[in-house]
Amino acid sequence: MARGSADWTRAYILFDGTNYQTMYNAVPIVKLSELPALTKGNADIGTVNTKYYPTTPTASYHTGSLVSVGADDPTKTDTITLSNPFNIKKIVITSSTVNSANYYKIERYDSGDSLKQTLILKAYDQATATFNMAIPIECDADDYLKLTVTNNGGIATTIRWNVEVLWTGTIARGGVIETHAITGMEDPYGLGWDGTYFYYGNNIDNYVDKIDTATWTAANYFTVGGSGLSQPSGLVYKEGFFWISNNAAGATKVFKFTAAGSLVTSWNTPASNPFGLTHDGTYIWLVEYNEQKIYKLNPANGAVIDSITLSEGLARSLAHDGTNLWVSDITNDLIYEVDPLTGTVKDSFDAPDSAINAICYVDPYLWAQDITSKKMYKVQL
Repeated sequence: MARGSADWTRAYILFDGTNYQTMYNAVPIVKLSELPALTKGNADIGTVNTKYYPTTPTASYHTGSLVSVGADDPTKTDTITLSNPFNIKKIVITSSTVNSANYYKIERYDSGDSLKQTLILKAYDQATATFNMAIPIECDADDYLKLTVTNNGGIATTIRWNVEVLWTGTIARGGVIETHAITGMEDPYGLGWDGTYFYYGNNIDNYVDKIDTATWTAANYFTVGGSGLSQPSGLVYKEGFFWISNNAAGATKVFKFTAAGSLVTSWNTPASNPFGLTHDGTYIWLVEYNEQKIYKLNPANGAVIDSITLSEGLARSLAHDGTNLWVSDITNDLIYEVDPLTGTVKDSFDAPDSAINAICYVDPYLWAQDITSKKMYKVQL
């Protein structure tokens, strides 16, 4: 087959553990090193030892961090970690500049950081590089993917990569279904959902910020600075209102705002260090930070209806699924399912990241937000 053939972009790459070869209909053609122009277009990429899509596949999308590459720091890396067996279906890399000096390398490692497979994507001179897998790449539950970007042209470039996967089996409770790096996120506390957007308290700017789930970008929504709220530490959205906890010294209150950001009321809390809060449709539940105490409060005036003590763990943030409470423990990196009547921990699983600062229930999943990585995770319950 001639290199200029119209069928050339249907070729894919095979890695046998030692060598890379371009393949066409599973027949070796020539070594990849002899064809540097192969990826100057959308190439179908596959690998040996793969299996096809499951009978009823579940598609999911995982967005990596923004990777900024410039002349002074020409090589950067980013990783995406998944927690279930999966097949890689498609990888999309977008660049802020059209730069033929960008070189992309994607590798697959196991949990022991041993390299299992490498896909080398040569210089790419388009703003968006889409790589569809002719045969989905089979990955184990403890594998992670690593992107290395090298810029040899000295042109400042920002790279974002997105991996579309298909699960190959049942996702266990606590398994991560989606991962999204949030552009523009600042010091997030609390997490709410209005049916279209996510919201969190911006502890630096004293704003409620809105997350657009079409672009996974955060931006200021309304200021809380003029209300007396100076350190938002928890947030929940319910039936057209925001409730936001404040843990500033001498002003440990909960504030209620309209959906447009107008202050409705505020009241003192029984917690000396109030943090995460949630709403079960009737009552507010509020965490005493890094203690085992959770208060059940009247949303009209903050009066204590009840309180529970966790049978184990330390509370940071809360969510309510209509029956049970979910509690994140940032100290022990765990998430608990809690009986709201007794405080008994009914179940627990590892948090999806090391600094989960807020959680939010969006039927039937739990969303978790990490304050350090600025990522959000859709978690199986």
